[in-house]
Amino acid sequence: ATFSDGAQEDRTGLIFNLATSSEGLDVDQLIGDTKGLGGDGVTVTRLGGLSVSPGNDKIAVAGYDTGRVIVYDYVAGDSKGQGASLSNARESDLVLFDGGDTQGTTWLNNSSVLGFSADGELVEVNAATMDATTVATFEGISGGSGYTHVDYNPAVSPYVYAAWSEFANGTTTNKLFVLDPNDGFNLLKEI
Repeated sequence: ATFSDGAQEDRTGLIFNLATSSEGLDVDQLIGDTKGLGGDGVTVTRLGGLSVSPGNDKIAVAGYDTGRVIVYDYVAGDSKGQGASLSNARESDLVLFDGGDTQGTTWLNNSSVLGFSADGELVEVNAATMDATTVATFEGISGGSGYTHVDYNPAVSPYVYAAWSEFANGTTTNKLFVLDPNDGFNLLKEI
């Protein structure tokens, strides 16, 4: 493939099911990619920011090259690394962040996934329609980040934790934002 930046490399994102049991076979089952395994129609891209829905029936990833959130329907395999599958791949129309950065995703609930962009936007994506809505914007973030990470597990904490880092001019800046998703994503703390 040839890309707009002139690169001619294989940028196919791959998703594997791996054994988690000590009794597991030495298996690494390919269950999805961006060339049609798991569903046609998504743009070829490398992947990052993988997260699994609370119902264990969907997987979200961020397209490294495209800046879009991709959702697959998921059937879990066994602990020996066999039997899992992905289907019905779909991606957000809205480019949520500049491609070329690894961005985090996490599930707000079983029907909505959050994506955190290097530009400081926390975006909620409907996993069925792939419509995207900005739910929080953070001031003082320049988009120079190479990586973001976002976590939400209401069984552990009622808050969303969004981490951002910037690597510029020999200086590393890291920020952690704590938000309340039950209060309009109100920013509770910035560290």
